[in-house]
Amino acid sequence: MGRRLSAASRNSRVSAARRILLVGGLALALWGMGHGLWYAAFAEHQALNAIGSSLTAAFSGAAQRNAPRVNSSMQQYKEAKYVYDRQVDAHSHWIGFAMLLIVLAVCFDRLAPRPYASCHRRPRLGT
Repeated sequence: MGRRLSAASRNSRVSAARRILLVGGLALALWGMGHGLWYAAFAEHQALNAIGSSLTAAFSGAAQRNAPRVNSSMQQYKEAKYVYDRQVDAHSHWIGFAMLLIVLAVCFDRLAPRPYASCHRRPRLGT
């Protein structure tokens, strides 16, 4: 019949979704931070070295008025900078999405409709 749910059983459905958001957000944040740590320790220096050497070659080619060398060096710079930016963007966007999931997990109970909530409210008229 019209059995009322206790607060614990009402929140158990919300808690499962909340747990999924929270665990998923924490896992994604750890993955993003791990990728950033790996990239900083093992790959970033090589990428920055490629960027710096291509710019050095482009500037020295420009000083020698060697247009083909400048063009090829700037193409190498463009490719190295593109890869560098994508790697940095990838882990920062993963961490940003993880933070969004964690915030949604914290706010999930407040956003979810609660059964029987309208039965206990008194209408406020006037005042």
